[in-house]
Amino acid sequence: MKHSRSLRSLAILLALLAAVVAGSRVAHAHAGLVRSEPADGVTLASAPGEFHLWFNEDIVPSFSSVEVLDAHGKSVGEASVRPDPDASTGLLVDLPTLGAGAYTLLWKTLSQADGHPSQGMVLFGIQTAAPTASVRTADAAVPWVEILLRWLNYVSLAGIVGGLAVGLYLYRGRPSGDEQARDEQARAMWGQVERRIYRLALWCAAAALLVGCGLLLRQAVTSTGAAQAGTQAVQWWSAGPMLLTQTRWGLLWVVRAGILLAIVALLLVQRGPGALFGAKPWRVLLLSAACLGLLLVQASMGHAAGDSAKALYAMPAAALHLLAASLWVGGLLALSVSWLPIILRTPGRRGELLWTAFYPFGGLAAVSVVLLIATGLFNTGQQVPSPDALITTSYGRLLLGKVALLLVAGGIGLVNHFALRSQQPTGRRAGLRQRMPALVAAELLVVAAVVLLTGALTAGAPPRGFEYTLAPEDEKGSMTQTVGDVKVALDVKPNRPGQNVFSVQSASVVDPAPAPITRVMLQFTYLGGDLGRVKVKTEEVGPGRYLLNGDYLKLAGPWRIAVITRRNGVEDTVSNFDWLVMPLNPVPPTVLSKQPLAAPLTAAAVALLCLLITSLLAVQLRVRLPRRRTGTVPALPMPERRPPASFESTTQVQQGR
Repeated sequence: MKHSRSLRSLAILLALLAAVVAGSRVAHAHAGLVRSEPADGVTLASAPGEFHLWFNEDIVPSFSSVEVLDAHGKSVGEASVRPDPDASTGLLVDLPTLGAGAYTLLWKTLSQADGHPSQGMVLFGIQTAAPTASVRTADAAVPWVEILLRWLNYVSLAGIVGGLAVGLYLYRGRPSGDEQARDEQARAMWGQVERRIYRLALWCAAAALLVGCGLLLRQAVTSTGAAQAGTQAVQWWSAGPMLLTQTRWGLLWVVRAGILLAIVALLLVQRGPGALFGAKPWRVLLLSAACLGLLLVQASMGHAAGDSAKALYAMPAAALHLLAASLWVGGLLALSVSWLPIILRTPGRRGELLWTAFYPFGGLAAVSVVLLIATGLFNTGQQVPSPDALITTSYGRLLLGKVALLLVAGGIGLVNHFALRSQQPTGRRAGLRQRMPALVAAELLVVAAVVLLTGALTAGAPPRGFEYTLAPEDEKGSMTQTVGDVKVALDVKPNRPGQNVFSVQSASVVDPAPAPITRVMLQFTYLGGDLGRVKVKTEEVGPGRYLLNGDYLKLAGPWRIAVITRRNGVEDTVSNFDWLVMPLNPVPPTVLSKQPLAAPLTAAAVALLCLLITSLLAVQLRVRLPRRRTGTVPALPMPERRPPASFESTTQVQQGR
């Protein structure tokens, strides 16, 4: 009765968690607009013939569309879109004929990195002020269907990887390699365990294929209206093939489906006894390689691929995170599916069978959890820029909820580990051993909630805006630097994206100067992405004073402004200023901290990995030391596998009763 009440409580907790997910309103946008020409909110003297849009990720022009609305929210016509020949993140928009008035440009596009559709708006006015708010806003509701599909996807992947890890490695050689397993009833019991793990892996592979088809269908439906075949919008049944052939996400989807089909084929090649526990080395190698490839492809279809500059190390880290989670969650699921029915039918041997089933899993679970925490810390540092972004955004709050549930699941795991420390427990440990089935079920419920939050996080957009890293006190309107004998002072006003006035004072601190200054140039480099370099000559307005007026700082965020001082007969002096351009909108005040999280979280992740490697080496050394002293392999404690006394008959065990 107590166990059932505990499970009901956890089920209520899961329901409340679902309500929290529903109330968080996770944004569905991933490819965000970083700037436009004409700029957002501008008032124009005449109607522009073209708009230029730049995004923070590579986009798919064939899945992009633009609609123009007037001040009353009525459409004034579809605009034609075409790719930017100079940037894969850009989009050129040919506008319809527009008269004087206030307009809203609604855009839709598709991220080339993770396949997520996104939408937004640009406000502008022609001979009148731009509207202060759009008559039609972008949809930011939680995509419940996608969250559910992603949850099923991650559960299926965990079942495949965790089930095969248990069957191919953890229980390899059973029961033939166990002297006590030669008894007919015990052999039947292990055969039943193997069949259930085999079926779990096979059915999870089939489920992952079906879920993949569901995700493809959803992508096609949500892309309807934005997808273009020439100049004509296409329907969802035509958008599907376009996704598979014209997008990076679609190509990865095909690779993923191929790997899943290969796993199914490898599982069907050999069925029956020994399909997992007695699998041949070549089969073990192929299935392991397929699982690793599947996880790497899955990681390449998510947030880790969004930033091309970080993808080289972000995607392997995401794949390791998926591997650790799959080994823990999937291994626990495989053991529960295969062993708990047997354990619950034999209460007289519950303690012994629990130790037999779960004790070998303890080491793998511990390594997986540590690796999960380390990679999670690293991934958080890549996706969440600051503590403020962690506590003030829906994405950050969902991430904190996931961490809290992981702590709960880890606590339950520690209790189970305590119960399994002894093969023949007594006292409190024996009582915990008897309650382990309920504890394992509770742990499964909690990790199911964790996977649900993971689905919500991967469906939403990470907070990558500069408003989470810039504080008003970070703004510096002027800076001074001395390089060699040249002292340079740089002043930028208003230090916002768009038109700025650059004032430079450059003079030698040596008297007499080695040579007179003949020219001062400014070179602009955006550090937040690849916008190229622009070098411009300034105008001398007085002795040692130079001015430049222009639209050279196009985006908010980090820039490098190089002041190049040229003198005859002397090598050019270059003064590099790392500059922060503040956003057009007011910067929100600091709530907790806007210090970057990437560096400290990466350091913590590296420290955890070093601790894990050191611990594993210490365990190996401890195991090998007796061999060096005696010349023999020490007998490691193995679970006893005597046939349960309460089994009705061998036939009943074989039938899975």
